Amino acid sequence: MRKIVYYLIGLAAISSFSACDKILDKQPKDFYPSVTDYYDTEEHLEGSIRGVYNTLKASMLYGGQMHYMLGFEADEGYYSRDGVAIGPHANNFTSGHSSVYNFWKELYTGIGRANIFLANVDHNKEIEQAFRDKLRGEALFLRAYYYFMLVKTYGGVPLSLEPIKDVEDIDKPRATAKEVYEQIIRDMTEAEGLVDGIQKIGHGGRVSKSAVRGILARVCLHMAGYPVRDLTKYAEAKAWALKVMNDPEFRHELNPDFKQIFINYAQDIYDPKESIWEVEFMGNGSDAYSETGQVGYMSGPISTSDVIGQCFGGVRVTSKLYDLYTTQSIRGSQSSSTGDLRRDWTIASFTYDGSKHDFSTSYSTSFTAVYRNYRHVGKFRREYETLLPKHRTRTPQNFPLLRYADVLLMYAEADYETVYQGNELSNGVPSAEAVDAIRKVRLRSYNVGGIRNFGINNPGSGYTTPPKIAMPAGTGSGAVITARIHTTGVNKGQLAGFDLGRDPVTGFKMGKGYTADNSGNMLVITPRQGSARANARFYAASDVELQASELDDFRKTIQDERMRELAFETIRKWDLTRWGIFEFEMRQVKNFLNTSGMTDRYFYSYFANARDKHKLWPIPARELNLNNELVQNPGW
Repeated sequence: MRKIVYYLIGLAAISSFSACDKILDKQPKDFYPSVTDYYDTEEHLEGSIRGVYNTLKASMLYGGQMHYMLGFEADEGYYSRDGVAIGPHANNFTSGHSSVYNFWKELYTGIGRANIFLANVDHNKEIEQAFRDKLRGEALFLRAYYYFMLVKTYGGVPLSLEPIKDVEDIDKPRATAKEVYEQIIRDMTEAEGLVDGIQKIGHGGRVSKSAVRGILARVCLHMAGYPVRDLTKYAEAKAWALKVMNDPEFRHELNPDFKQIFINYAQDIYDPKESIWEVEFMGNGSDAYSETGQVGYMSGPISTSDVIGQCFGGVRVTSKLYDLYTTQSIRGSQSSSTGDLRRDWTIASFTYDGSKHDFSTSYSTSFTAVYRNYRHVGKFRREYETLLPKHRTRTPQNFPLLRYADVLLMYAEADYETVYQGNELSNGVPSAEAVDAIRKVRLRSYNVGGIRNFGINNPGSGYTTPPKIAMPAGTGSGAVITARIHTTGVNKGQLAGFDLGRDPVTGFKMGKGYTADNSGNMLVITPRQGSARANARFYAASDVELQASELDDFRKTIQDERMRELAFETIRKWDLTRWGIFEFEMRQVKNFLNTSGMTDRYFYSYFANARDKHKLWPIPARELNLNNELVQNPGW
């Protein structure tokens, strides 16, 4: 395994501080050994850079909170516990909330570690230059990434690019958001020329050229969006995305199976073609080197089974997200199939009954507005973990920070906006390349040849029990179909319709690979009474082609596709913010809950509370009290 086992050497005691925390008093300089003592060997440098990586796994970041209370403050889902009405997840908090400070503190801790590393990486020039440069690039990138998280969350923040040597160095004014982004791009651009290519690293657990390029595309899109609105960055975002797509040394491509991406994270399997950068976790708490997280525990179907793996079930989805995947239904409002296999993997179509999948609960059987808002996230599933025994609350699952699908979608957006420059009044014509990028992402997850719905040509007669149903041999596989008959009224004894079996991965056992046959897709009905005849219709590759309405509003098409593909990967809120539509989209969810008679639900207030000021968090009150140079964000 190529897991990075993060551990902190003496550097941790020196570098674990917030950039603006005056609580630390000056210490006698002879209290600590010289910092440079930790940079004498390659092993020292390697251990130190691991400390910089370690911030990614902090409990306030990808090691915990971002998987339920901090990462899902948007329109895709909500925190599932009704006893916690105050916090960022509820859009009901102040600058004194602990999360506001702790998130800030953790990111500046990572920045402080990176600064100390960068100041000392060349301490021993006997260490090979190429080795030092590679690690220098990783530190530059990670520092920039932590600033990226800060500027997206708080807006402009103090820029600290050197180790803090004296408490008087701590008071710094906020740089503007534009200045922070410019520093991020400088650091990441330098890093791109220093770090190894992903073909040499062989996995996504470490910063590679592909990771730097892909994240630079994301950074440029954010800088082009609100609040900075530097529209020239769209062209740069496109260029960085193309460097990933056209890399002559390594061919990135989509994993052909959407669910397998996330099964790989659960099973410590690397797929650098799709998963370009990921936060690594390992172990089950049974040894000293476990570096566990909570991926799959915080958000997933509730489970109390040690066989499946226990899950808190901290996030439920919105009907807005659910409906975004849905195409033509099988039988109206009673069940809903879609050819988009992302839906029933991203959104669990079941609950757990011990170690079994249960499709009998109202969450699984009802597709009304109420129950479409109560399903759990299904993207990260503990049942696929192979490391035993499974810890109750900690998991070894990795978490994606950059996937190739995101690169394709960013390319499509940047290509379009390079021409139309974010003009909200203009519905431009997308290029063929931008359209094809979206089509690739859709087609990868579309169940071509799966059963879409059924038609009854002749209902037959005389049935007292439903007949057996099968598809013609040789035209595909996997469908499980049961018939329903009328048991009363003038149609008694006739075919009434058909149901597909339930499946925890695809939602329904619709099969795959079916094509039209010479008999017109007719079902095999046994027995066939009264000339009963029925047919099946299939999902086709042509279904993923962008419709005229999608081409006419290509910006909205991109926004929707990103929601479908990247749901619950801690991206949505920041996307809504840079597009300038955060408050509008939150109001859309609130209005839907209004019209659905759900204003009494505890989560209604989460969306009703959302205001324009919530695009950014406030500067932590603790920092304002300690640093007289800081100014609070508007509205806070």
